[in-house]
Amino acid sequence: DQDVLNDIFKTNYTPLPMSFNYLINIFGSLKFKDPLIVHWAGKTKPWLSNCPDTEWKRLWNHYRTTM
Repeated sequence: DQDVLNDIFKTNYTPLPMSFNYLINIFGSLKFKDPLIVHWAGKTKPWLSNCPDTEWKRLWNHYRTTM
């Protein structure tokens, strides 16, 4: 759990680049090139009907249907 890890490591860690946890609901656009991990934080998820049709949803659908 994140709280336990925070307590154990306190200030002894190296932050990862934003590309390891690109938060769609916060950063939004595709301007960030080649994220390694895309994280849909919040209530809007591409697999739910409440997600607007965006470039990210289309990309998610592409990989969902080709895998």
